[in-house]
Amino acid sequence: MGHDHRRCGHGQDGGHGNDSAHQDHRHEESARTSGVSLLTAKERLILRLEHQIRHNSEHAGAYENLAAEAEALGCAEAACCLRTAAQSAALQNENLKQALTALKS
Repeated sequence: MGHDHRRCGHGQDGGHGNDSAHQDHRHEESARTSGVSLLTAKERLILRLEHQIRHNSEHAGAYENLAAEAEALGCAEAACCLRTAAQSAALQNENLKQALTALKS
């Protein structure tokens, strides 16, 4: 259900601040989805989309924080790029929410 953080550039700690925070994230996901095999394929897809929407929101917030840090360091161009990444994550979530609505209807 999760994704490989090595492929998306988060680094060794998954980009969530530290290894234990990311391990907790996986643990919560595992506990939440332990009954997934009892669900239909559509219900599993809905769960995965809901998870991805939450996860993307976390990433968008992280990009905003990074933008603020870059700005504080006087790196306006980097801050602008990071804010664009945050906006892209938000737009991506809007598309995922529309897909979720369509699946639920």
